[in-house]
Amino acid sequence: MDELESAGLDARPVNPLEAKRQIGGRNKTDKLDTRGLAMLLRNGTLPEV
Repeated sequence: MDELESAGLDARPVNPLEAKRQIGGRNKTDKLDTRGLAMLLRNGTLPEV
């Protein structure tokens, strides 16, 4: 994670089970997961560890 931060990226460890529960839905694709995580980040409800 230090390497990501030194590259200027904002790394946030996320609780995957809680994020999946909050996103909901039965379909799981990278595109849907990305949109769901972005929505949680915008709303301030991203479940960080």
